[in-house]
Amino acid sequence: MSDNDLPTETDPRFPSGAWRGYWIQDDFTGWMEVDLTFRQGKIIGEGTDPVSRYTMRGTYDLDTGKVVIRKHYLNQYMLPYAGVMGGDGHMSGLWEIPSCNDRGPWRLWPKGKGGEYQSISGMADEPRVVTSWEEFEVWFEEVMCEECE
Repeated sequence: MSDNDLPTETDPRFPSGAWRGYWIQDDFTGWMEVDLTFRQGKIIGEGTDPVSRYTMRGTYDLDTGKVVIRKHYLNQYMLPYAGVMGGDGHMSGLWEIPSCNDRGPWRLWPKGKGGEYQSISGMADEPRVVTSWEEFEVWFEEVMCEECE
């Protein structure tokens, strides 16, 4: 039985399907669209943003809500995303470009929840769910070392 034959996640916090969101780098906001599948603690997806098309592979934990994702721009570089699934049905956290030690916030939500595009103006006022990059280092080592499927 392949992973694709296994049922998708039934926890309503992790619905498979179309998601949208953004990442912020300096003064630039990059809107992204991605189709995500959540299955047995693993995240698989494909999407697009202003940089390029990309794939996403990662893990999620139902008990803690933590998500760790490896975003791989096609024929380009990979970068890690660390975050937490919030009670409002949104994933948010930090991304990093390890080669230049650049980091910034990101947020994703299921398409159709909260409007077409959400405002980013209130993001700075929201409680930070990922306050320390170090708390995700062990997860990143696992996700970044896996072979791209």
